[in-house]
Amino acid sequence: MKVLQQASSDVLVSICCLSFNHEKYIAQTLDSFLSQKTSFKFEILVHDDASTDQTRKILLRYKKKFPDKFRLMLRRKNQYLNHRHYAIWAFFLKAKGTFVALCEGDDYWCDEYKLQKQVDSLMQHKCARFSFHRTRVQDDWKVAKCTIPSSGFDGHNNVLTPNQMMELIEYELIHFSSFMFRSDLLYPICSTFKKYNQIDTGDYFIRLICVVAGDSVFIDDTMSVYRCNVENSWTTNTKNDVDRLIVHACKMLKNVSALEEILGNNHVSFVEHHKREYALSLFTSACKKYGDCFRDDVYEYIANKLVPLIAVNDECPVFYGAGPLFNKIKNKLIAERPNHKLLFHVIDVSQPKHVDIVSGANYLGLDDVLDFEATFVITPLFRCAGIEKKLLERFGGVRKMLKVDDFFDASDLISFIDNHNMCGNEI
Repeated sequence: MKVLQQASSDVLVSICCLSFNHEKYIAQTLDSFLSQKTSFKFEILVHDDASTDQTRKILLRYKKKFPDKFRLMLRRKNQYLNHRHYAIWAFFLKAKGTFVALCEGDDYWCDEYKLQKQVDSLMQHKCARFSFHRTRVQDDWKVAKCTIPSSGFDGHNNVLTPNQMMELIEYELIHFSSFMFRSDLLYPICSTFKKYNQIDTGDYFIRLICVVAGDSVFIDDTMSVYRCNVENSWTTNTKNDVDRLIVHACKMLKNVSALEEILGNNHVSFVEHHKREYALSLFTSACKKYGDCFRDDVYEYIANKLVPLIAVNDECPVFYGAGPLFNKIKNKLIAERPNHKLLFHVIDVSQPKHVDIVSGANYLGLDDVLDFEATFVITPLFRCAGIEKKLLERFGGVRKMLKVDDFFDASDLISFIDNHNMCGNEI
């Protein structure tokens, strides 16, 4: 890593803003920067990624009015679409401040003392590298949805270690508009994007780089606003587009090596959680696009691997989950063992306790199988780890368990899709 040159004494904070086709929002964003009341000087760097609307004109108007406050990079070609995240962050390497605050051009700050509070917190806690706060989520019609992070950080001290943060952010969101960090972290951020140029959600990796670099300071004030469902945003363009969701999930799975490089060997559970979540997203999106035939092919593949390992003795195995994969395994067991009269015990929390004579399934609750010695077969794909943990806590660690995730993981899913030529050349 390069050694950061001594920061300018004139500027303590560099605000780094990313914009693209934000003509409806950028003025409010910039005004929220300019309204900050601080005891120090700050600068504003804006990277515009070749906007095709009036965003550039608005930026130039602010630059003309505040020439000493603004520095602009107005791209002629879109860097993001050309997988050049690092070029965006290379511009931000020009930041003069000791601290860097982030915000996108369609979000804004709602507390005029935000910068002062975050700088004070980082100056007070010399070992802290990162500061963040609560963010209000509102839609494009200014209707407040919620606040993030939600309740996960309640009751915590305002200074958290990397291990504490990693445990919390596995399930809690912290928003880009709340980030402030020491400016030397711009170098690993930029180098990560240069090495892994297929990354398409930069804030996810920036958050991890900052969190593992040292202690984090949480300020329990709502000081920024995240606009959801805005026109032209990545989230809006992606969430209802199955093709985009497939490509994004594939990229996030193929960039696991970036996660492992950032996190090292200290946060294996987070990496595994990441793989499960995006594998499930990929599987769900592929099923939506390609229908039952894709799902059935995957389930057939899993059943062929799993069935030979299921021993049917005096008592049949207990299945957790009664969905299509259970039915696939059950039917294959029946077909391969025609001389056995099989009764399948199924834990299904959505079903009342009953026996289905037609399917040969005995539907039970968790308490009904306390004395069973049979093997547990966990069938919800990419959800086995959480279910296994719950079952072990309930029944102890002596149970034999077969998990479908042991027979079909994220790399298998990507290969399965590649072999079916479903994602083309995009993944």
